[in-house]
Amino acid sequence: MSLLLVVVLLFFSSSCSVSSGQYYVSDDCSSVTQSPCNPLSVYAGNMSQYNNTIFYFIGTTNISYDIIMTAVKNVTLHGLDQSPSIVGIEELGATRIFVQYSDHVTISNLTIDHCRVEVDSSNSITIFNNAFISFRYIYITQFIVTTNAFDLKISSSVFSADSFGFLGYAVYIQYDPLPACSSELLHYSLILTDVTFTVQSQMILDMHH
Repeated sequence: MSLLLVVVLLFFSSSCSVSSGQYYVSDDCSSVTQSPCNPLSVYAGNMSQYNNTIFYFIGTTNISYDIIMTAVKNVTLHGLDQSPSIVGIEELGATRIFVQYSDHVTISNLTIDHCRVEVDSSNSITIFNNAFISFRYIYITQFIVTTNAFDLKISSSVFSADSFGFLGYAVYIQYDPLPACSSELLHYSLILTDVTFTVQSQMILDMHH
């Protein structure tokens, strides 16, 4: 099932060490000609220091830890070769890419296997041309979970659930009331284009006022 959805959301918004460049990520940097190249664990210890940065993933990156980005701006995780992937471990919620209080974050051209993407209180999030493969041996499938992710765009992506006959969900998008309001009415968009859900996968849009 392919999905084309454009939603415009209106909310009252509260008035309320940086590095830049490009880095190459691989579990086997000996076969990578570009530099600097390191395993993801070298960067993941403090991802929040990287603003205005592109991480190019080459080959398969295996992780057993969370990738956490807090208050970053203009960060891209992009698969560079023909089969770039991030592979977590087969336990519910054991590994995740977690983005919070951030602006202009892009995840593109990657296969993300057994690794959940969570976005909280962030703006201008783009998820483009990715393939998401589900957790196995569990009752609920979760690929992307967002809470108050404004200007969110998911496009050209496939969600493949494998939950042994139990109905799970691939994308859970939630909007909660903001803690404080101003007199300025802002526009936030949610755009989904060319998104494919296979058998046993679906999307839930949950809005609270």
